[in-house]
Amino acid sequence: MDDGPTFRAALRARARTRPRSVVFAEGEEARTIEAVSEILAERLLRPILVGIPEQIRAALAGAGADPAAVPVHDPRVDAGGYAGELHEQLCRARGLTLEEAQASAQEPLYRAALMVRRGEADGGVAGAIHNTGDVIRAAHACVWPARGIRTLSSSFYNGNAGVSGERRGGAHLHRRRRRSRS
Repeated sequence: MDDGPTFRAALRARARTRPRSVVFAEGEEARTIEAVSEILAERLLRPILVGIPEQIRAALAGAGADPAAVPVHDPRVDAGGYAGELHEQLCRARGLTLEEAQASAQEPLYRAALMVRRGEADGGVAGAIHNTGDVIRAAHACVWPARGIRTLSSSFYNGNAGVSGERRGGAHLHRRRRRSRS
């Protein structure tokens, strides 16, 4: 029986209709590179990566993607005045110094969140190597919740349709069986 498109297929179809720009804070991470390569091949969105450009471009080429197709932002370089903005508009009220703002602006999570704040990206993806709390702290410090929003949350979709033992994307997928307690 055909139940129509799967959740993953529906997301992909929706993404293709209006591709958004999404900044990936963990641009050097292998799973991020793999995902961005697939995103480029399927034209799902316009990815932006944060990290060391030479490492990211080499990894993209190694994954079969065109490194020139993806903007890469080096968080060590403050070409757009991110640290000044973080200090002036966001941190001064909290007592952070310019030096502390400069250090934060060099952190990939903060750089990506500042890019979303400025409208340089429609959204961001992180959490492959950083914990949820760190991701939310950076987003909260830079983007802030909309007026009236009191709760921040995150989501994770695991869309792998593999079966027990199947290899997909370099990761071994398996199902754990619950042990019965007798």
